[in-house]
Amino acid sequence: MASVQRTERHDRLMDRADLVLRALGLFAGLGAVTILGMTAAHFGSIGAPTQGLGVFGAGSASIVGAFLTVRRSRPGPPAR
Repeated sequence: MASVQRTERHDRLMDRADLVLRALGLFAGLGAVTILGMTAAHFGSIGAPTQGLGVFGAGSASIVGAFLTVRRSRPGPPAR
C-alpha cells in the first residue's frame, strides 16, 4: 500500500513540475515577443520601420514555430 501511495505522490509532483515548466516557457516566450516588440518600436522611432518590422516578424515567427514544434513532438499524457 505504501508503494502505491509513493507512486501516486510522485505522479502528482511530476504533474505539478510539468505545469510549472509549461507556464515558465509560456512567460519566457511572451517576454521574448515583448522585447522584440520594443526593439521594433525603437527601430520605428529612429526612422527605420521596415527593419523593425523585419526583426519583429522574423523573431516572433521563429518563437511561435519553436513552441508549436515542441508541443507537437511531446507525447500526450498517459491514459489512467
